Amino acid sequence: MSTHNSHILRLNDKISLSLSEITEDGLGDSSPLQKGLLLLIGNRSVCGEGMGFGAPALDYPEGVFFSTYAKVQERSGELVKSYSINAFQRKTWRDKFPVDNGLYLAVERRLVEKYRKHERYRKFLSYLIRLTSILGFKLSYQGVQSKGSVDINYRLSGNRLMVRVDTASLADRQHRNLLIFTEQSAAFDLYRDEFSKIRGDGMGAWKEISSAKACLTNQDDDVTFCVRSIPETRLFGGRELLRPRLDWAGFCYLVPPGVKQFEYEVEII
Repeated sequence: MSTHNSHILRLNDKISLSLSEITEDGLGDSSPLQKGLLLLIGNRSVCGEGMGFGAPALDYPEGVFFSTYAKVQERSGELVKSYSINAFQRKTWRDKFPVDNGLYLAVERRLVEKYRKHERYRKFLSYLIRLTSILGFKLSYQGVQSKGSVDINYRLSGNRLMVRVDTASLADRQHRNLLIFTEQSAAFDLYRDEFSKIRGDGMGAWKEISSAKACLTNQDDDVTFCVRSIPETRLFGGRELLRPRLDWAGFCYLVPPGVKQFEYEVEII
């Protein structure tokens, strides 16, 4: 089913998934970017600043590239979104002055490493991120000539979202990894896998997952989504809440460059 701005896959009377060509101004760092499927409870999105279910990025030697332009089609019960890879992620001051020089990047790498690996530093570094935001430093996306498109098919099978990714239309295949995000908002604040259960800020950002299956639960809305590890890929999970910039929780597959087609499932409970 489609509306004026979005296409809908309905899971049940409570939950549906929405896909659009429209970017959403004001929703944090990811607001200029094309997103995958947004999870709706009734008519209310619980995606926050997350990238949605099944959104691509490409890691090239010169940096990570995203999509700010895309087209959606409906084909026999499937939704197909073609993401043009046309934007380069940069750090800027006041939206237009780049600051990601060698010194800045070296300092940032050290801080990011401490933020991700050492929970005791996160509170201080969260204050630092908030301060730099107030001073006008932020992520921006510089438009570039498109590197081609990543086509992603979405369909429902029971309570499972089937996601099929095709990179055959990429013109520049020199990427180091294909990144596929499966995210919603930080309201999904309970993480579980075969080995652990983590609530709230304890999860941190982008830890590699060794479990065969991992899940995130939004306890207020009683909704869970799960993904599985897939051979020859790496799976990461994370959560960050620092409004108005960050409000996401989810997973990311790192897919090696030789793989042109990639499939996975999102189980929604």
